[in-house]
Parts: sequence; C-alpha cells; structure tokens
Amino acid sequence: MDVAYLIRILARRKWLIFAAMLAAAVATFVFIGHKPERYKATVIVSTGIVNYKGINSDNSDAFVQQYQVENAFSNLMEFAQSRSTIKLLTIHMLRRDLLAESSDSIQPFRQPNPGLSDYSDQERKVLLENLVRINLDSISDPAFSKEFDYLLDKVARAYGYDHDAILRSLIVRRRSETDYLTIDMITESPRLSQHMANEFATRFMVYYHNLSVREK
Repeated sequence: MDVAYLIRILARRKWLIFAAMLAAAVATFVFIGHKPERYKATVIVSTGIVNYKGINSDNSDAFVQQYQVENAFSNLMEFAQSRSTIKLLTIHMLRRDLLAESSDSIQPFRQPNPGLSDYSDQERKVLLENLVRINLDSISDPAFSKEFDYLLDKVARAYGYDHDAILRSLIVRRRSETDYLTIDMITESPRLSQHMANEFATRFMVYYHNLSVREK
C-alpha cells in the first residue's frame, strides 16, 4: 500500500522531477563548459635510492630496507617541494618570459596580470638585470638579498610563477614501489606544462647534486 501510494505521488509530480533533473544536467554542462582547460605534463626521474648505501633490492633485512627507502623518498620529495627548489624554477620562468617580451623569436608563455601584482617599469628593469646574472647550474644555496627576493616575488605573482602558484601546479610523488620519482606539472597550456615540468626536473636534480657536492 505504501509503495503504491508513493508511486502515485511520484507519477503526479513526474514533470517536476524531470525538470529538476534536466536543470541539474544543464547546470553541470554549463559549469564544465566554462571551466578553464588544464594540461598535465609528467617527467619521471630515476633517484638511485634503491641499491644505494646498502639499500638493496634483495630480501635481506626487508623491514629495515623498506623503512630506509620510504624515509629517503619522503626526504627527497620534501626537498623537491621546498621553497628553495621552487625558487629556482621561479627564477628561470620569470627570466625567460621577461626576456621573451623584447624578443622577436621567442614568445612569452604568460602575460603579467596587474590584478595579481602591480610593479613599475623600473622594478622590472632592476629585477631582470639581476636575473640575467644568475647561473642556475652552479647554485648550491639560492639565498639572495631581501631586496631581490621582494622584487622576485612581487613580479612573479603577476605572472603566476610565485612559490604558491607553482606549488598548486606541482605534484611530486614516488612511482609505485619503484626507484622513480614522478613530477607532474598542471597549467593552462600544454607547452607551458611540458616546459615547466622539464625545467623543474633539471633544476631540482642540478641543485640536489650541487648541494651534495658542497656538503661532502
């Protein structure tokens, strides 16, 4: 009796139910249609953690080995996403786009958005003069003056290359139980995603190597 009564109620209101379902479907379609497209580029890096300093791929001392490997990967991923490492990508991307703005052969990936951060032509000039003097391949400690860091962050925010913006686009994780690290970069452009992913992997590995050499 209760089921039959419910069916009669639903039958009398079927058009209202259909209208609500149709409205939900249209709203979903409109939302997805207006959502900006995002593109992911992936770079896979061999870490060398397995088979390093006694961490072997055989089954001897399996529990200890697993802890060592997981701890090493955790430290490496934390290092990859550190402010210092991301700062190197900020420097590269900002230098590239600022130089491209006055180039006939290279197009900048992004245009500055004054709504995110407004800066003067003089500040842009001073920052670029400092950026072109930086050799990223030899850096083992990306510590600069407070004035430089302030300008770097101010201009980078206008381009979406600041620390927080890059961190939102970046995913670093271990590739299953392998020796590899996966680096994903997600942006509004496939070319930009690929460029940033490749450059981040390069900057990360070079910086890690330079730091290791310095600490020996």
